[in-house]
Amino acid sequence: MWKNFPINIIKKVCNKFEEENEDVVEPIVVFGVTDLAQDGVTIRVMGKSKPLKQWAMENELRKAIKLKLDEENIEIPYRKVQIVNGGCKN
Repeated sequence: MWKNFPINIIKKVCNKFEEENEDVVEPIVVFGVTDLAQDGVTIRVMGKSKPLKQWAMENELRKAIKLKLDEENIEIPYRKVQIVNGGCKN
């Protein structure tokens, strides 16, 4: 169940976004994971908008997805560096 949980959340956000946004002209499709990297996971989402509305729509959708993932306590992975001072003496 957990393995599809983030993707299901993204699908729900996309469905709600479609219903509330008149600039969406074709259903938004969530293709799923398309890349795994050291510092992130790429989940491909594609939709079609009215002409010249794609950038605003993309920004709004990304924001909605990020807010919902935060609400569900799902962290977006990012590169972390930890520096440990082991108390070395010269």
